[in-house]
Amino acid sequence: MKKTLLAVAVIGAFASSAQAQSSVTVYGVIDTSMNNGSDKVNLNGTTTTVNQRTTGAGKDGLASSRLGIKGTEDLGGGLKANFMWEQGLVSIGTGGTGAQLSKTAADADISTQTTTPFVDAREVYVGLSDAKMGEFRLGRQATSVHSVISGNSAGYANNVAGALYSAGGSVQNSASSRPHDVYANRVASYTSPVIAGFTVALQTSNQTAVSETTSSAVTAANYYGGRIAYTWNKLNLGLATSQVDLNGATTDIKKTVNVAGANYDFGIAKAFGLYTMASQKLASGTKLNDQKAWELGVNAPVTPMIDLWASYLGGNSTGTGATSSSTLAFSSTAVSGNVTISGYQLGTKYNFSKRTSAYAVYGSQARKGDGVSSNSKNETTQVAFGLNHVF
Repeated sequence: MKKTLLAVAVIGAFASSAQAQSSVTVYGVIDTSMNNGSDKVNLNGTTTTVNQRTTGAGKDGLASSRLGIKGTEDLGGGLKANFMWEQGLVSIGTGGTGAQLSKTAADADISTQTTTPFVDAREVYVGLSDAKMGEFRLGRQATSVHSVISGNSAGYANNVAGALYSAGGSVQNSASSRPHDVYANRVASYTSPVIAGFTVALQTSNQTAVSETTSSAVTAANYYGGRIAYTWNKLNLGLATSQVDLNGATTDIKKTVNVAGANYDFGIAKAFGLYTMASQKLASGTKLNDQKAWELGVNAPVTPMIDLWASYLGGNSTGTGATSSSTLAFSSTAVSGNVTISGYQLGTKYNFSKRTSAYAVYGSQARKGDGVSSNSKNETTQVAFGLNHVF
């Protein structure tokens, strides 16, 4: 009897030890909002306007809805294994989980999401970390540039128009000036430990298909990224760069993005600043876009339950060979016209708890043509009222 009790105790101790050394967490965000927006494209005097209204925008609002699983295992000696699997929930209003998206030849575009029924892929990676050595990861990951831009956005990097981060979503946004890819596929990355307030991150990704038996063209995609972050008391600074080379059968596009960001917590309010430079060109040297844009913002916790924020966006973009009929959109596939960028956003968030909040956001942005494109203008306005729950 004593031996049996001892065996049970030993087994229980081993089970408790194993459970303590590894952990898995299921988490997510459910965010849906009522949206009213207007997207107006005036191209050389011809205007097209799309007015949109929805009571169930599942991806857009304060944050993108998502479901994730993450975990860590203690391997001993300070070494840990980490993983994350995260997918977007595209339309909470309809119960949808995603939509089919096309792929390029040989699946070479590292910024294109996969074509599976459960789409809107976010981060999926596995890695090893050590407190003294840093962390190495393999998989689909957020780009270094995205980390700086999202971390220095006064409005929590929301999806409503009027900010540098804003792109197309439940409401069209032809005036979007977002310069970067949020995620890249097949990334190998290394992030250093924090040393004297500094952190360094390096990323690389490659997908190449070469025919050795035929004369068919090579398809390839290469991504390189890097980030330096510094924290001192209430000051946070970030510098990041990324370069993407998409080499297809007929087109070779090179995209380069550089960003500097900062934020400082004054106590009564937190100030934010961003400056970005983005260039997209063909192998021939023809510039599709050469954009410089900046954003200044402030976020103030009026009470423990209420946050207010405001931001302003400015800049300019040029395209070689632009004519009065050129598109004004920030595009990686078409030559843009010369434009002046402007926009602003106002928002508030009411925190019922640490996990649940209600929000209201209004934003407006524009890309106004200059020179031969002066008769053209893209404008987007949007207002969103929503609920956000984090679990």
